[in-house]
Amino acid sequence: MLQDFLDWLAGTPKETTLALADVKPGRIKVEGKLRCEQPVAAAIGKSRCAGYLYHATYMVGSRMRGYIRRTLRKVLVYGEGLSIELEGGSLPVVPRNAEPWSNQQHLTLVAEQYEGFEALEKVLREGARVGIVGNVKCDPATKGLVLFFNELHLLEERGSARRPEPVLPRPHKSGKKKASRIQ
Repeated sequence: MLQDFLDWLAGTPKETTLALADVKPGRIKVEGKLRCEQPVAAAIGKSRCAGYLYHATYMVGSRMRGYIRRTLRKVLVYGEGLSIELEGGSLPVVPRNAEPWSNQQHLTLVAEQYEGFEALEKVLREGARVGIVGNVKCDPATKGLVLFFNELHLLEERGSARRPEPVLPRPHKSGKKKASRIQ
């Protein structure tokens, strides 16, 4: 019941749209396969993917509990030309909260040698089955519909349903240095 209230408050639609013919301007929830024209290279694993979440943390001393893990950098990165395949065609999708991030920026954080540094990335492969919630708008340039999203859920990894989460590579750990600078 609480989840229904939170969905209503956020404006999340209850019905999931599976066909391109049913897509109309406004708030929508769609499910389909993710496609990417220009994949991006992941920062740690350097594999080509449709997108990834990069999360770097470090340890900070505390008077109460010894050490606390703090976020140093958390970035969502997507490739160019994203679309979702629906029944009857594909719908272009544009992320609202994507940021540029590269392997070079990751190596810069590693070189800073923060105490207890750890970096993880969750990779989103092309062809994965995803659920996307966002707003559909008419694009004046192409006179077609475009889905602007800020919520993407991985439903099924590419090719199999046995792993519902993205593959997590081993964490990247570096040497010891006090966290004196936060960017």
